[in-house]
Amino acid sequence: MVNPAVRYLSEHLLDLVPDFTNLEPFRDINLNQWRVSGAYNFRGSTNSSFTLDVNPREYAATIFAEAQHLLNQANEHRAHILHFNNLQNDPSPTWLFVSLYYYSLYIAMAWTRVVNGAIIYLDKDSIKQYCGHSLGIPHAGAYKAKIDSDDTVGRYQVEMQKCAASHFHEAVWVAVNNEIVLATKWVESLSKSRKSTPEEQITLRALRLFAGLNFSNPLIWPSKLRNALNYRPGFSYRSVVKHNFLRIKSRLNQKPFQDFETLVAYGEKAKESLKRVVHPADAPNDSIDLLIVQSLILEGLIEEALLEVCKTRELKSSAHNLRKKYISDHCKTKNILTQVRL
Repeated sequence: MVNPAVRYLSEHLLDLVPDFTNLEPFRDINLNQWRVSGAYNFRGSTNSSFTLDVNPREYAATIFAEAQHLLNQANEHRAHILHFNNLQNDPSPTWLFVSLYYYSLYIAMAWTRVVNGAIIYLDKDSIKQYCGHSLGIPHAGAYKAKIDSDDTVGRYQVEMQKCAASHFHEAVWVAVNNEIVLATKWVESLSKSRKSTPEEQITLRALRLFAGLNFSNPLIWPSKLRNALNYRPGFSYRSVVKHNFLRIKSRLNQKPFQDFETLVAYGEKAKESLKRVVHPADAPNDSIDLLIVQSLILEGLIEEALLEVCKTRELKSSAHNLRKKYISDHCKTKNILTQVRL
């Protein structure tokens, strides 16, 4: 049975990816390349957005490839983390956390691709390349890219809407959390007229790990944690003075989660430990526990949804098997970061 949240993501992907979309070769396909040579036409702009007429299959292949690239990037960080965790002495727990943060960020960015709301950063030159010499174009910053169709004229348009968050990382985390809210409501709606299934119950428990946090900035707390640990002089880089408070190595050395429910329960315990914490840096180890669980949940849902859309549309993509081979070769150590089956 397909996980309810995977069904939610799959519906978004099926709207995004038309029949007969060519997903190979995916290696060099990305939005930067598409901006330079893609089949799109500028349609109009406001002070906060611009719209492009696009080829839907070309755009879908680009977004699909970006999701795969981001999962690949996350797994290279996973391999890097496991390599350094296998060292007898960790010279810098904080730098190990930074890699863990980027592992999580790339998964979060992949999530924005599969829900048809890719968060991207566009500088001034990139916007000019899209919009040409049009007047009234928006400024540089983080943007949300969403494709919609006008079936009456057979036209597909991508709207690039400037995000409210001023920083790119924060825009990603806000978008992920907003979409989690919608996914939660969708899964809840499945059982409005009946008793919820065990699969729906555990899925809702997983999705609710993202809500109800008491941090002062609950939508962007991973970014706040990274900033505190990485940029406050004397706060976290403390190996030289032999006073580290991060316990990342002991956490990474824990056994893999037996199943999805065990993963969710671990996250619930971490969330409970944080219920009176205002800033994640005030309880960094519990915050890291929650970040690991959230990342593994999102990663599992994304992987399954990408496979599901290929199965449904009868499309071929080598990305998943290439990633499995890489993980087999470079992530042989089984620990808390090992992927969990849904």
